[in-house]
Amino acid sequence: MKNRYLYKHRPLEDDFQRKIVADIISGKIFVSASFHFLDPLENLHLTDDGLKKLDGNFGIVSFTDDPLQPEVWSKYAFWHRGVCFGFCSQVAPQLRKAKAVEYVENYSSSEAVSLEEKLLVKPIQWQQEAEWRIVYGERQKEYNELPTSAILEVTFGAACTDDSEAFVREKLEEQDLQPTMYRCELANTGGFLTRALIE
Repeated sequence: MKNRYLYKHRPLEDDFQRKIVADIISGKIFVSASFHFLDPLENLHLTDDGLKKLDGNFGIVSFTDDPLQPEVWSKYAFWHRGVCFGFCSQVAPQLRKAKAVEYVENYSSSEAVSLEEKLLVKPIQWQQEAEWRIVYGERQKEYNELPTSAILEVTFGAACTDDSEAFVREKLEEQDLQPTMYRCELANTGGFLTRALIE
């Protein structure tokens, strides 16, 4: 993967979610085990005997390459009330291990063979997420560490509260980070999101 920005959306609705956001700002990103997957079918694969669970203590760290996808804001940032972090792979070389998810019409007949291949294929219905994944064959640790300086962008949701924004700003200041900040807004036409720079 060439140098690029990858984005992670998070809610800020309670102390638990805020701890996860604080962890991200401090350089720790949760590695999701299979039982955390939003789509239960992802933990299964098709065999001659039917659907079977994937073997192995695997995990993934997921991102998107689109910070303005409304569905992602609704699903992963509590209906636009959360925050989105933009990471630069030039600053965090481990992000170059991320691979784009392939979205297919017939998920059950996917030709993916290896564990990594299986976890990089999803049904076409998920394609709006534009997901990128780092796949770990063995989930040896709960968190993946990234340099805090890799956070070069922070985008607040269109419905993010002043209190939530203040929390994120405080945690950024604690890490001496000064990313470019944006706020999501509804575009004038088409119902799409856009970003306004926060001066």
